[in-house]
Amino acid sequence: MEWFDNYPEELKERITNGEIIDQKYWSFIKELNSYSDERLDSTAFIVGEKKISYRKMFEKWERFAEIFSALDITEAKNARIGLMTTLSFDCISIIYSANMTGADVSMIHPVDVIDEEHFEALVEKEGITDVIFASDVTKPEVLRRVIASKKKLSLNNVIVYHCGVARGNRKQRHEDHRLNALKRVEGALFLDDLRKEYKGTPIQFASEGSKEGAIVFRTSGTTSGFHKPVPLSDSAFNESAARLLRDERFRNLSALVTMMAMEPMVSYAGCDMMHAPLSYGGTIVLAEGGFSPSMLKLIEENKVTVVFAGSRMFEPLLKFPIRPDLSNVEVVFLGGSYISKSVKKRYMKYLRDCGSKAEIYVGYGLTEIGGAALLTGKNTEDDCLGKPLSGVKVKILDEENNTFYDPEDGARMGVLCLSSKSLSSGQLNDMKLFDLIDIDGEKYLNTYDLVDINENGDMRVIGRMNKFFVNNDGVRFDAGLVETAISGEPGIEDCGLVPEYTKLIHDTIPVLYVKTLEKGRKGRTIVKNALYNVFVKNGRIVDSNLPTRAVIVEDLPYTPTGKVDVHRILKEKYTGDAFRIDPVKRHGKLVDVILREYDREKAPLPGGVPDELTEDLKLLMEVKDLSKGRLGPAIRSRGFEKKAVSGMKTMQKGLMPDMIFELIMDEDVKPEALGRMLARMLIDREKQEIKRRAKRRKKRRDDLRGCL
Repeated sequence: MEWFDNYPEELKERITNGEIIDQKYWSFIKELNSYSDERLDSTAFIVGEKKISYRKMFEKWERFAEIFSALDITEAKNARIGLMTTLSFDCISIIYSANMTGADVSMIHPVDVIDEEHFEALVEKEGITDVIFASDVTKPEVLRRVIASKKKLSLNNVIVYHCGVARGNRKQRHEDHRLNALKRVEGALFLDDLRKEYKGTPIQFASEGSKEGAIVFRTSGTTSGFHKPVPLSDSAFNESAARLLRDERFRNLSALVTMMAMEPMVSYAGCDMMHAPLSYGGTIVLAEGGFSPSMLKLIEENKVTVVFAGSRMFEPLLKFPIRPDLSNVEVVFLGGSYISKSVKKRYMKYLRDCGSKAEIYVGYGLTEIGGAALLTGKNTEDDCLGKPLSGVKVKILDEENNTFYDPEDGARMGVLCLSSKSLSSGQLNDMKLFDLIDIDGEKYLNTYDLVDINENGDMRVIGRMNKFFVNNDGVRFDAGLVETAISGEPGIEDCGLVPEYTKLIHDTIPVLYVKTLEKGRKGRTIVKNALYNVFVKNGRIVDSNLPTRAVIVEDLPYTPTGKVDVHRILKEKYTGDAFRIDPVKRHGKLVDVILREYDREKAPLPGGVPDELTEDLKLLMEVKDLSKGRLGPAIRSRGFEKKAVSGMKTMQKGLMPDMIFELIMDEDVKPEALGRMLARMLIDREKQEIKRRAKRRKKRRDDLRGCL
């Protein structure tokens, strides 16, 4: 309990009784880290080779607050910043600096800006007065379009911040080229220039109390391709961190050094990876590459002790041939999607193989309640989500009798409802974003997640209350129950149940897309056994939910927080080894399931799926089509396709060389010449990839020889 014991007694009391949360979120972090010179001089961020202390971090906040004061981006002017987020120190500094002057912050995704109509509606509805764009994900034409609409949208300032961190020379040169192109756009302001111009400007500090809607996160899921806004007050944002400060389980850490591998737009990053570690006085290592094997080097070099992760991160690491030294890792938080017992065991084995004695905690959280709300005990062997964190209240809705129960009322299955001081109000300005329900005079969020509570009060998510679709005969397929049950079976890495419309029978059928740990015949056996265990042996789900087909795929698409994205499966027509699932019944009872090979090419293609199941991610999917190499439409017609390509680096970063974007967007390049250049670039890239593969093989051989 060393770190907590170092606090002054008054500060300990404010943390314990909850009074500390009732202030601006920037001053919450300042109060927790300014009680001694030693704390101020400790490291807050590691960005590449650079270490930034808390003292320097607070100075950076003040420099940016001087700029916002000079430009009247303040509480007195009812300012709200639309901030395009990136994984950079400047972006994080802007979030806290704006709070110093009382400007609210709406974090926006690059896709929100690409669609002109959506962006204009977002600015109007959320009351955005100023926008701040990131240099590495903003195209000059987008910046030019927004500046031209300043008067129409009542925008006061359009600012660009440079968000480069430690990068390779080639990437840095491209960044500099892009920044120079943006600087040629008339009317744009640049944060680096403003810092020099307004240095020493008196800061217009905001009032001290909490304010509703001080910060707006975006959900990991989307509606019509856009991330939904979730506003949090200052005190709600602070409570998301304070409940972890009050938790006894995390007072024994020798040091808190963690990795931030997601942009702060979503609460899992903004609350759990950013605000909470800063409240602890911890060190945050910015991992620009996100969840990738390159993280391992950062974890090893910077002696990371706490890792926030999910299956989306762990699975690629398990396949990486070299085991890094993770001996400094003490705690691993798993979240974002269902984690089965067998999956947890594999992750634990991986950690042990890498020299870590880390304790694994599985959490459950939502953006609407400020991140993590439930947490297991250390290294639990079942698939429970544990119990509520400090200050989180739970009610269980029994759908049959419409009655609410407490977890202490005994084992049952029902819909999870949560309440906390971190709960969003669900409203922004005059816009109602989602409903809260009233239970015993308190506001609760209906999560729509079905949970099973055991005798000890531990909860296990078993599906979604409303995640289903109905065929013409009125048969309801409960996708959430099926996905969760199948995912928990041995050999299953992940799965998604997708409604596909079949023209032959003019009806919707459930198709299970599965990623297995083994391929070929072994993969087929794994799926067969999983279906048999769930629907026959254990009888966990009624056989009316048995999928009609199964498709074993090489990979599955995921949302930003690691959940299987069934909308993308549907839109992108994922392919793999396909099987028809035939039920074997005796006297009307299901006794077995048989998988028979199914030729999807000769069968009617899915099509005509109901609108409510296909509209999600529409824009993103059209861009995704282009990313697969179908560049013809973008080359022949620079209409909508041009807009799509201009945003593709934002949404599908890394799928295409940046130079291709520049060529496609250049009106002076003729289609024929562009085609030849693209062909030559692809050939050169393939040659380079062959050389890289040869080098990697040689390095692996040398590493193995070194181990021997």
